[in-house]
Amino acid sequence: MDGLVACTRPELIAPVGPANVRGRALGDIMQDLVDIYCWGQYDDPTVGGGWRYSWNEHPDNSAAQWGAIGLTAAEKYWGSVIPTWVKDRNIVWVQYSKGGSGYGYTGPGDGEATTPSALVQLAFAGLSTTNALWQHGESYLARNWSSLVNNYNLYAHYAIAKALRTAHPQPVEKLTWQDKTWDWFLDPAVGLARFTVDQQRADGSWVSRDSWVNEPFLSTAYSIVLLSRAPSSNAAPSPSSSSAPTPPPSGSPSPSTPAPPTTSTPPTRSSITAGTSTPPTALTSSAPTPSAPSSPTVTPPSAPTSSPSRSATTCTPTLTDIASVEVRTTIRPSAHRRCRRPMRRRRRRRPAPRRLGVLRRR
Repeated sequence: MDGLVACTRPELIAPVGPANVRGRALGDIMQDLVDIYCWGQYDDPTVGGGWRYSWNEHPDNSAAQWGAIGLTAAEKYWGSVIPTWVKDRNIVWVQYSKGGSGYGYTGPGDGEATTPSALVQLAFAGLSTTNALWQHGESYLARNWSSLVNNYNLYAHYAIAKALRTAHPQPVEKLTWQDKTWDWFLDPAVGLARFTVDQQRADGSWVSRDSWVNEPFLSTAYSIVLLSRAPSSNAAPSPSSSSAPTPPPSGSPSPSTPAPPTTSTPPTRSSITAGTSTPPTALTSSAPTPSAPSSPTVTPPSAPTSSPSRSATTCTPTLTDIASVEVRTTIRPSAHRRCRRPMRRRRRRRPAPRRLGVLRRR
């Protein structure tokens, strides 16, 4: 779902796929994905509604965040319609998983990865950062910040970034515990950016210490997305790079006028009691720290100013080409051969001249 939204073009037509996908607008396909997530939410009056690995299965606060983050992007950027009851039931689930200081896995508990996952779901449901449920999870992050970062659980770090960057009404930039306040991402001593950069290996990759993202390919992808600030859903959508986009088909959501997110009145909770843990201290890193580290400033990649030019000899149509015309033609195999190797012009043989002779009779 995030991958489709990242293309910023819900009006594009899918050129491949089965019969129920090929030829449909991406925005229409996205609404189908939203509908199945809403239908597949767990249905229990006490536990509430979350997600796991199968539809209508008892939720856990690891898998449930992926439904919330996909639905958040679909609703905010592409105007996908999400019923209010889906968010209401998700709030019930988060409240059910609330522990003494954080949020648990399949029930009440205090997990370093499940607590920020619960915050992602609260942000999806539209709860403000002043709500007691949100404050419960944010206080857990601030109180345990040093151990959360130094444990180098990249799965938890990614959830922390998603939660704090999708908070309402504004992303959370600073955490406070007792008499200390710091920028959770850019602080030069305890910031998540400084720590992540220090963990990069000599070959340019990352490997997390947790058991879910402990191989270089996935760890590197998580680290790059975290450093690029990509898990944000409260930033302004990037404009399309196309100069003249095709109008969306009839019935598909409009990308320019997304439906406003619906909010619900959350259940009231008592204010949390401050703990006695110590405030965060300077982080320790297993990798050598560069001399005189400065506050890392990460600049997200800018969108291209114009669509890339295509070579005149390209035969395979792109997704943009198919969206900009209504009639799609099939390219003959001979056309592909002409593009790969120009045909040589054959020279016609001249007919041999007739030999004119005089028949002599003996």
